Formats: sequence, structure tokens, C-alpha cells
Amino acid sequence: MYKVAERLQPFALRTCSGLFPGYATPRMTEEQDVNPSPGPGRRWLKWLKRVAVGLGVLLVLLAVFHRPLIFQATRYFALRLAKKQNLDLDYQIRGTIFTGLVIENLTATPTGPGPIDRLSIERLRLEYSLPGLLREGLPGFLQRLDLIEANIEITPGEPTEKVKGPRKAVKFPAVFPAEVRIEDLNFISHGKDADLIVRDFALILDPQRPGRLAFEKLAIPNFRTWENVEARTTYRERNLRLENLRLDDSIDIALLNLDASKLEQ
Repeated sequence: MYKVAERLQPFALRTCSGLFPGYATPRMTEEQDVNPSPGPGRRWLKWLKRVAVGLGVLLVLLAVFHRPLIFQATRYFALRLAKKQNLDLDYQIRGTIFTGLVIENLTATPTGPGPIDRLSIERLRLEYSLPGLLREGLPGFLQRLDLIEANIEITPGEPTEKVKGPRKAVKFPAVFPAEVRIEDLNFISHGKDADLIVRDFALILDPQRPGRLAFEKLAIPNFRTWENVEARTTYRERNLRLENLRLDDSIDIALLNLDASKLEQ
């Protein structure tokens, strides 16, 4: 008798559910609440997340284990481009790719006619932030720039005729480092009548302590020449303050402020 009642129980429950649409046993309600069937949209979202994570891990592994290959490929294209410009290029490169690169002992020796007469850099160091680039754009990308003992000498070609049109406003680059260290930079641009000369230029921008702007000589053709100039700098949150910049008796700047954090605006 009990076995017959157990067999009839599911039939009775289905009959009650058909006669009374709102009727549902507590057990059925609990099962529906505990195990809701996921919709197709959620399944696609989970699948896409797994694929994105997998691709990210794959890229990291490729960059870590194939870093020498990446450096070799970069070197191949750099040497090929330099050869087209009649330059014999040589350098050493190291770094993590994701956060920074260091280029050392860079030399470019002319092998034929071209604008570059001399190019040598003892060390160029770049530190950058890919998350900062995603969050803030270009202003949040470059974190540090070091340029140590650089010598650049060029002879520009004859200027081409400029197409007449409305003048564009002068804009500073949006990529401005959070920390800068330039020491012993020498630059010469040979002109038809005179040379533009920058000798022993230094610029220290440190958010933690005062820095300096200095140069031994700055000669601008057909204008003026200044020697042994030095000024104090403070640099916090990409806000540059230049104090006591005295070029000569007629040019004496007590304070110059440049907020580099707003260059993209």
C-alpha cells in the first residue's frame, strides 16, 4: 500500500501544479533557488574572461622567455634603418620590456653623406608604466628618463619651401616623465653662417629633492651666447618650478612655472 502511494505522489504533485499554476512544493522552490540555470549571456562572459586571462598569461610568458629574441629582432630593424641613413649603429640593450629599458654605449658612425655627423650616448634609461598609460593616457606612461653623456652633432640640409597656411599653436609633448636626469649633454647644429651650440647641459627633475638646470654654453646663431648659467628646480607631480634663472643683465627670471601634468588638456 505504501509503495503504491509513493508511486502516485509525483503524479499528484504534477496534477496540482497543472490545476493551480501558483502551487509549488517547498522542496521544488528551494531547488530552483539554489540551482538557477545560468543564461547564455553569463556563459559567454565567463568564456571571454577565461580567454582574456589565457592570452595575457601567454603574452607574459612569451615576453619573459623570448626577451632575447625580441631584443635581437629590434636590433635587426634598428641596424637596417640606420644603414639606410648611412650610419653604422652599435649599442647594448637590456631591461624587462614591461617596465623599462636601458640602452648603453650607443654609437652611430657616418658611412656616407647624411645629416648626422656624430652620435654617441653612454646611457639612456627609460622607465614606463603600462597601467598608467591605460588609466591616464600618455601623461601617465613615462615615469623616468635618464640621459647620460650624450654627444650629438648634425648638419641639416637646405630647408624646403614651407607651404603657406594658418600657423599652428605650439604645444608641449604630452609624454613628460615623472623624473628626469640629463647630464653632460652636448649638441651642435652646423648652420650656414653660425652654429647652434649647447655644451655640458644638465637638467635634474626629482620629485623628492631640489634639482638644477645648468649649461656651460648656449649659443644661438644671430642672437646671443650665454655661458655658465645655473638655476634651481623643484618638481612635484609634474609641476616644474624654475627659480633664479639669470642669463645676463637683461634676462633675469625669478620664477618660471610649468605644470606638465596639464599638457594634454
